[in-house]
Amino acid sequence: MIRATRHPKTSDHSLRHFKDVNEKRLYLVWLGITLCRTSSFVFNLYFMWVIVVKYDSIFLSTLVPTISLLGYVIISLPEGFILDRFNSSYVGFISTILLLFAYVTLLFSRTLETIYTVDIISSILTAILFDAFIKSSKDIIDDSKNSTVSSLNQLGSGLSNVLGIIMAGIILVSARE
Repeated sequence: MIRATRHPKTSDHSLRHFKDVNEKRLYLVWLGITLCRTSSFVFNLYFMWVIVVKYDSIFLSTLVPTISLLGYVIISLPEGFILDRFNSSYVGFISTILLLFAYVTLLFSRTLETIYTVDIISSILTAILFDAFIKSSKDIIDDSKNSTVSSLNQLGSGLSNVLGIIMAGIILVSARE
């Protein structure tokens, strides 16, 4: 009779360590998505105000959140295919890098077309990033922790809204001085 032995790398201690590493990874990914949501919120508020001041048009300003919603609608169907086909962690990472490049373009141009283009691109990338977080969290954490992930999502959403409003306000006040 062959006796099964436990491989040293699969001891309870190493499995617990693996779990702890995955939870740390989840929190780091959560922090990243919260920062991206915050930057998106700051972008919307700041550039809505810039458009009101520069073009004296509330209508043109309200197109910023409208275009953001359009971006979410555009990506909703192909996003599932993308996340099912490719590693969600890599998709999230690439989305973050592209989001950074999109925002950097605003350092060089602040025309309405550029603002609206960056707006739709950032809303698409933020949606992908958020859903990549959801998908990768299911891969990282076992099913018993789903309520934790859900709570983190709610906390991140609330924090990003509050921080986004505060940061946009600070930027706008400091820009006026």
